[in-house]
Parts: sequence; structure tokens; C-alpha cells
Amino acid sequence: MSFFIEISGIAGAYAMADEARFTTSDGQRMIMRTHMALALATTENAAAGILADAGFAPTEPRPPAYEERGSLHIAPELARDQQWVNGLVTGLGGAPDPSLCYLLSWLVGTNNLDRWFLTRGADTDQVCGAVTAALGLPASICDTRVRWAGESLRVSADEAAALTRELKAEGRLFGWNKYDDGTVSILPEDPDSPRLRTI
Repeated sequence: MSFFIEISGIAGAYAMADEARFTTSDGQRMIMRTHMALALATTENAAAGILADAGFAPTEPRPPAYEERGSLHIAPELARDQQWVNGLVTGLGGAPDPSLCYLLSWLVGTNNLDRWFLTRGADTDQVCGAVTAALGLPASICDTRVRWAGESLRVSADEAAALTRELKAEGRLFGWNKYDDGTVSILPEDPDSPRLRTI
């Protein structure tokens, strides 16, 4: 049985406990990457040990087991994580620990969980260093991580244009979303992002 299938029952329990937030408009419940990360962190595996050593303390209580997997769907971002992990496993060869591969996927991509782990007490620099070392990868991978700011900013279109110019001038990444009322939500890269330390 694959690691993903083994841990998805626990992730499903977290998804069901979080159902109000992660139910689509047509009533489908989604297992999000945060549910999978909670499942990984609260079971016995190498990644859970690294997270615990780095201070990770989830705020979400562990829910009772959930077995009805058919009523849950995998979120697209989690499906992409699975493909990333499959590529890493193939590239590394042998049989690398899948828990470490998932944890690395949640730390180094631009759509990462760095801020989520930080808000639950984890020293993500320590986590990334330990994971890359355990997988036999260069520590420099950790220098490519993007850390997003804790809060997005909702501003007018004119303010958004000025803010994005400023962020670009600083070399900071950002995500944005435009609303029907003409306002724009911007999530900037944190000024202390590991990626910016190397620029």
C-alpha cells in the first residue's frame, strides 16, 4: 500500500473535521494539503520526527478515524504535490522515505506551506535543512524557498498598481486576485523570505 493511501484516512478525518471550510459549492468535500500535512505530522514517520524536533505543535486536535474515503476528493494542489513527490522519488532512485519527500514538497514550491508550519511553531529553516540532509540533497535547495506574508492586503486598483511596482522593485514575489467591486487582494512575499536572503 502506498504511503499516500495509508495516510489519506487520517487526512480525511482532518478534512471532515474542517468540512465547513473545505466543501465546494456542489457539496464535495476536499482533502487539502494542510490536512495531509497534519496527518503526516501526527503519525509515526521520519518527517513527523523532524517536525517535532523543530517545534511543530499543531493547533488542530486529532479527529477520530474516518474510513468513508469515497465521499472525499483530493484537492488539485495536493494532486500536484503527489506528482512532485513521484518525480523526486524517481530522481533520487532507490526507496527514499515518502514522508520526507512530501514534507520537502510543502517547503520549497512557490505555493508552499512555509507560513502554515511557522504559525504552528516549526522552525522551517531547521526542517528544510534536516529533510534535505536526510534525503541526501544539497542544503542550497532551502535557499530557494518562498515565504509568503501572513496576511493579504485588499486595496483599490490604483493602490494595487503602486504596491506591485514597489514589490517588483524589491525583487519580491506576490499573488493577487481581483474582485467584482474593483478591489484587489495582494499576498506579498515576506521580506524575510529565504529566497531573498540569497539575492
